[in-house]
Amino acid sequence: MEELHTFWRLGNIMLRSGLINQESLDQSIAIAREAMLPIGQVLVMSGHVTPLQLRAALQAQALLKDRYLDMPTVIQAMIFVSRKQISLREALTQLGWEPSTDALNRLGDLLAACGKITNEQLETALLTCHATGLTLGQVLVSQGILPANVIQIALRIQKEIRAGTMKREQGIERLCAA
Repeated sequence: MEELHTFWRLGNIMLRSGLINQESLDQSIAIAREAMLPIGQVLVMSGHVTPLQLRAALQAQALLKDRYLDMPTVIQAMIFVSRKQISLREALTQLGWEPSTDALNRLGDLLAACGKITNEQLETALLTCHATGLTLGQVLVSQGILPANVIQIALRIQKEIRAGTMKREQGIERLCAA
């Protein structure tokens, strides 16, 4: 049986959704490793996916990790995104999916919840992420907003929350103390 974490990989989401084929994924992975670029950026630069499809797949990946979506729903939504050129949120709405009122366990949401960053800093950093292909942690460190050790702590806490070994509230408390 396929391990759950393989569902979260960006390439796997795009592959299962029919956005790319295995050959394109393999080539893009090789280029990404050689050029030290994020796989999503390589897929867009190679013309295999559009920026809209990449953004939707990244959002779907986060929702899968947080267990707000299952893979069949992600596949259906990604097909809608591709065919109709709509956002993931619009695709999910058309599928009848209602977003949870629970807070998400994305890195930026956790950092903002404990006051390590402001919502304005988060939005600005996310725009930079989309423009550069860098991770949120990389952007926050490079902009001098947070030190690398706080990002590392936050990522460990996020992993524990997503694994179910720590409650969100406990994680936020630990992150606030960091």
